Amino acid sequence: MNMRKSFLSFTIVTTLLLSLFSSLTTAAPSNEEQQVRVTPKSEIQSYVDNMQPGWNLGNTLDATSDDETSWGNPRVTKALINKISEQGYKSIRIPITWDKHIGATPNYTIDKAYLDRVEEVVGWALDAKLYVMINIHHDSWLWVSNMEKQQDDVLKRYKCSLDPNC
Repeated sequence: MNMRKSFLSFTIVTTLLLSLFSSLTTAAPSNEEQQVRVTPKSEIQSYVDNMQPGWNLGNTLDATSDDETSWGNPRVTKALINKISEQGYKSIRIPITWDKHIGATPNYTIDKAYLDRVEEVVGWALDAKLYVMINIHHDSWLWVSNMEKQQDDVLKRYKCSLDPNC
């Protein structure tokens, strides 16, 4: 019985010592492992990096009333867009709310004057060499959120606002 306990104790001590040495050898990184490994950037990550820093044109074309100045911001001008670019900004987010500018069924035509205005502002930003990001900012809760109960109407409004021949 003493021999068995001695053998068991020897086995446990040996196992502990071997695990200690193996962890020491794996814990010490080689010179190759110590060097910083640089993963090449993906194409999309390079694109995003080139967009930095960005500027937000909020509370203008996303205003939920009829006029872009209704939330207290001045009307967007070409001079403003050029100033943004001159200050080193590389991109501009232009949130747009279409709700008040989309006509009724059956065609849901976007008001031409408003569409021209959006095109004008986006054109100024592109001319200023800015990346432009546009989103339908408040439409998501003004009418797109009715998708579950009014799927046909929401899809028709969305599709027809994009295609005047709908």
